[in-house]
Amino acid sequence: MAATTGYRTMYPAVLPPGTEHVDAVFSASSTHSLRGTIVLGAMAASLLADFQIRVSGKSDLRGDTGSILSLPSGLAIDRLAVPAYLRLNCLTGAYAPLWEELTETEWTPEVPVRTTKDRWHTENLLNAAVAIALGVGIEDLVMIYRTQFPVLYQRDKTDLVDRNGRGVPKDITKTHTKAATADGDEPLSVEERTWAHPQSGVEYVFEYPFTPLDREADLRDCYQEISEQLDSQE
Repeated sequence: MAATTGYRTMYPAVLPPGTEHVDAVFSASSTHSLRGTIVLGAMAASLLADFQIRVSGKSDLRGDTGSILSLPSGLAIDRLAVPAYLRLNCLTGAYAPLWEELTETEWTPEVPVRTTKDRWHTENLLNAAVAIALGVGIEDLVMIYRTQFPVLYQRDKTDLVDRNGRGVPKDITKTHTKAATADGDEPLSVEERTWAHPQSGVEYVFEYPFTPLDREADLRDCYQEISEQLDSQE
């Protein structure tokens, strides 16, 4: 089933060669080129593509549903959306051949974006680039974000990142919010800001200041930045 009222409807990711999956996961690729497959993934990762699926009335993401997605081309896609999508996905050396074939640059551990803040900003770059490629204005993009993604919008209002750009866990956020005062002090001790990863057991200390992220403002900045870049290249 396609969850059309949740955080997102589609959660695209690049599968390495040889990967198998269960039927609840849907995979797709271009019949023409590897780049075409990545353009499809970048498009599916955008808010506008997710919006297309939401308003289609479809109940799943099988082939006939995926075929309704727009697949734009141009500089905004080739130079911005595709690299952004690759940086979100090429997290390990297993993706080095993909990165190097499509960008003609060497993959290093510095290529992928890893922190919550960096990944959030890269997602906004991708969304702005796709909007420009489709001819969607920034006001329309922001309105779609506000009205069609209420779960995402609300989460953006409450989530916090620390000084290092890492997402602050919900329990620490809740404790901090209760203890914080209007004068902007830092009420939690180091011990209270220490969190153990539930799978690895590795402990992290989240450093003050804790700040929210303004997706609307960042989308506007990204849209303007990309528009200026493209204008200078014409």
